[in-house]
Amino acid sequence: MREKHSSIFNTFPKITCETQDIDRRTDFHRIARHDIPGASSRIMKRIIPIFCFSAILVSFFQESAWSGARKPASQVSYNIKVSFLKGRAISFADFDLVYLGDRHVSSPHFPRGFQYFDFLAETASEQVNVSWSSGTGEIGPTEFKIGGKIYLLELRGSKTHGRLEPDELVITRK
Repeated sequence: MREKHSSIFNTFPKITCETQDIDRRTDFHRIARHDIPGASSRIMKRIIPIFCFSAILVSFFQESAWSGARKPASQVSYNIKVSFLKGRAISFADFDLVYLGDRHVSSPHFPRGFQYFDFLAETASEQVNVSWSSGTGEIGPTEFKIGGKIYLLELRGSKTHGRLEPDELVITRK
């Protein structure tokens, strides 16, 4: 005689094996342990397509987010807040700007030293290293020249936008 179970196992279909009729609870545990013939292949037939689709999605997003680190996504206007990441190019109308990282420089006159943020501005024919630092505390832009034009790089604070987040910059044409 068969008992009725009042649990979530009532939602599972009843599976009949060759030799005996198995109740739902036992069936669930046997499927989980792969004891029922064919259960493993049925599960794998469902899991493999899901796994493959997930792997394709992950590789697509990883490819677009990281492997094209030096490729600019789209062109950015001057005098707006722009987020930056290490190794990721930001494309402006006249040049691309890549954040290379930050470095600490010690000084005998200033015990705490200086934190520099290094960028590479590049055109098809020219590359210019741009380093920004707040120096001894005065937050101001760093001027650089590329392609015969002068630009200002602002970090931490902007004259037009106020306080900037640690991963934001503003480029202004002078």
